[in-house]
Amino acid sequence: MTRQKYPACVEEVPSFEKFWTLLQNDECDMLFNNIQCGYDGGDCEDFNAIYPDCAVEYASRIADGRCDGYPYNAIECRLDGGDCRPDAIYCDSSKIGTIGDGICDEDLNTHECLYDKGDCLETKDLCDIKNDNGMRVIVPGDGICGVAHEVMELSSHQENMFNYTQSGLYAGKDECDYDGGDCLHPRYPGCYFDDRFPLFLSEIGDGICQNYFPYNTRECAWDGGDCLAFNAKYPECKGPHPEKIGDGICDKDYDTVECGYDEGDCGVPKYPECRVSDPSELGNGRCNFYGNYNTIKCGYDDGDCTEYNEAPETSRIIFYCLNLAEYSYQDHELVARDYNGHLFSLHYDYEQRFLENILFIFQKNSNPELWISGKYDEQENGTWLHEDGSLFDYSNWGPNEPSGYKDHNCISLTKTNWTEVKVTWRDALCTEEKGAVYKVTDLRAPGSDSTSIHCVKDSDIFGLGGT
Repeated sequence: MTRQKYPACVEEVPSFEKFWTLLQNDECDMLFNNIQCGYDGGDCEDFNAIYPDCAVEYASRIADGRCDGYPYNAIECRLDGGDCRPDAIYCDSSKIGTIGDGICDEDLNTHECLYDKGDCLETKDLCDIKNDNGMRVIVPGDGICGVAHEVMELSSHQENMFNYTQSGLYAGKDECDYDGGDCLHPRYPGCYFDDRFPLFLSEIGDGICQNYFPYNTRECAWDGGDCLAFNAKYPECKGPHPEKIGDGICDKDYDTVECGYDEGDCGVPKYPECRVSDPSELGNGRCNFYGNYNTIKCGYDDGDCTEYNEAPETSRIIFYCLNLAEYSYQDHELVARDYNGHLFSLHYDYEQRFLENILFIFQKNSNPELWISGKYDEQENGTWLHEDGSLFDYSNWGPNEPSGYKDHNCISLTKTNWTEVKVTWRDALCTEEKGAVYKVTDLRAPGSDSTSIHCVKDSDIFGLGGT
């Protein structure tokens, strides 16, 4: 059966006949962990999602409760799946489990094993370790987190790892005051690695989402904000390399509903030619007007837009309304619902430009702030959600936003540059009272009975916002 299901696997694995019973046996066998063998008939999918760059002989030795030497004890394998402490990355010794036990093991008395975590050093003061030339390895308050570059004779990669792991465990302890503060992130003091996983402070807020612990956590401000957009789009998507999602290549690890079928790279099973950012929105009972959802290739949002498309054109008008009355975020949402709508959920640049212009038109001589759709959900890994249930796939945060301040859980527009009509977003207390912008998908336009509400049709956006 397996031979028929994976014919290319027979050619890929010379020893197939000898070990074929291991294929698809509910355990990840690295011999068959390749595309020709269906990644061991699917048995290695979870392993590959967690350890995509871990090249070891036996996957079963990862996270088995016993610390194995290199290559298991490497960053690519997440320090043997957490079995190894980050005391000595790349320490290749069968005795690594006894590192730092107070007894000097000669097998561990190497640079890579941190001299048996200090057991083989003359001094036991780990904050005052010196090299053979008498230079201090760690100098608290010197501006360098961990080991000075000129002190150790290691490869650049090993040195980088040594700096952060040693400083985190030695200088990171109370007696060393986090290397005199050198190892504390200036913006996120609670962001540092624990005894299982290392952390590179320079990677926090570098523009790349590290979707794994401890980066993508509240303490590290969701990787310094790098993972906010990813969390908003795919709160349940697991995998350490989110940059692969939507890169134009179908990655098997992300070809799931939770990961939006690789953000459309892998298509939608029911509609192979349908390319949308969130396939789970198809057929969810709500017509999505934006993107490719309401197209023939996507089955007109898998039937959700059938009634909308069959209705007279005059009843499909979408109104964008500015309400100058000052209420809290939730009160404005309730008003919008009275008019069969919600707070304005933005998905495109032209909608942002539209808002910039209506603020300029209606409030030239004041300092306006307006509520738009967007509420922070602490239960969803730092996810921002829209009131209408649409995908949070667009943002225009101002500098240092979102701030992450306590209870600043709602999105407000703020005008930051008057001469250039510059409008950005900030997080604010939801109880603040200010105006708001609504999106109403009903023929009845609010505003006819209120002087505080001003509305335009969706077709008029380009007249105000430009193309």
